[in-house]
Amino acid sequence: MSTPVSTATNFALSPLARMFSFFETSYEPGVLAASKVLANGVPRTAITRTSDERKEVIFNEVTQGSTLFLALPVTSVIGNYAQSAFSGISPKMLAMANADAFQQTSGKVLRQLKTAKLGKSLGASLMIASLLISTTYLRNYRTIKRTGFSDYKDVVGLGGTRTSTEQDKIKAEAAMKKNLNIIKGLLIGGAATGLTTMAVFGAIARKDGKMLSRTGVLNPKRLNKLFDRWAFVGKRSNQINGPFKPSQTMFGNQGLWVWGIPSYLGWFLGCRDKYEVAEQSSKFATFWAGYMATPRLIGKWMAKKHKALFAEAEKFGGTGTYTKIKTQIADKAPELAKRLEKQKTNQWLWLMGVNILVAGALPIVFNIMFNKWRYAREQNEKTVQAPNIPALQAQQQLFGSLLNRKTFKEFAHTTPTLATKPLSVVS
Repeated sequence: MSTPVSTATNFALSPLARMFSFFETSYEPGVLAASKVLANGVPRTAITRTSDERKEVIFNEVTQGSTLFLALPVTSVIGNYAQSAFSGISPKMLAMANADAFQQTSGKVLRQLKTAKLGKSLGASLMIASLLISTTYLRNYRTIKRTGFSDYKDVVGLGGTRTSTEQDKIKAEAAMKKNLNIIKGLLIGGAATGLTTMAVFGAIARKDGKMLSRTGVLNPKRLNKLFDRWAFVGKRSNQINGPFKPSQTMFGNQGLWVWGIPSYLGWFLGCRDKYEVAEQSSKFATFWAGYMATPRLIGKWMAKKHKALFAEAEKFGGTGTYTKIKTQIADKAPELAKRLEKQKTNQWLWLMGVNILVAGALPIVFNIMFNKWRYAREQNEKTVQAPNIPALQAQQQLFGSLLNRKTFKEFAHTTPTLATKPLSVVS
């Protein structure tokens, strides 16, 4: 008798579906990376005004994105050994997934472990934030060195194509030094504040793990709540569970704050002129609308469709989360598993599509049109000159003589003289 072939591996409909399925179950930051590349990187690179702007956008997206996703595991490993030295807890325990580590401890030891892990999370997050902010100044430094311009309006060509002057070069040299000094300060300051935070929490953990006192600001109950909202999680404890609940974002437990807030803080602080401030303000508003509002709206819309499929899956013993259900029914009801997978894929396509528009393309197009109009208006205002006083006095005398004419015929006869002397108020 032949053995039935399992259909458990045959229900994924597409590489996209398998990719998101992997991210959801294995490495949640990967979802953030995919969204950043598709919804932000692609439209920002495609819609640019000059080659200088395009090169800057590519450099910014690659540097800022790679910094985040390299910093997560690296700072986690550094944090494990640093916090072990401060708290006395083994690096292995600090590196373990939280649920696995907590199963091996209880009472005072569990409290000490939570305190040490929380300190590691907060300290590493400060390091990551300083790294992300510094990428903006690294972008500025590279652009200034490559183009010779320190103003954003020259990089994006608001005033047209021009060659940098000697004054531009002097200004650029000073701006390059300033950006380098800021980068150094951020890296040193981020490392210092991160390690100091770990040391404070490590000292508390080494003592008894109590945060101040039972009646203090961070008593044991508040410690548990804070830990649940702000801690490194995952199989290697290198993913971040930020202050946003899983239902509030499209990234599950991966805290959006560790990318969004430090990145935009850096982009605002690193603005080179008022035109860049206006564009970053527009991007910031649409970023939060795209990554916070659309997941809620689409999630509620899709929840009704999921509910019907989940109810059908219960007949085949499928209960729990989406991932568990589709695995449980893969052999019993492969067609239903395919429909579940298709529904989940559709949800991601809707999220990505809307974010490409809301958080990607639309604000870029608006920024280009708005700053072009704004710059042109300002240039037109600069061309308006003060009236020529002698010419104005002569014209006033002319108007006075016209008004003294006694008849319309005399007035009309004199008007051609006025046509040859228009009021000169613009160049």
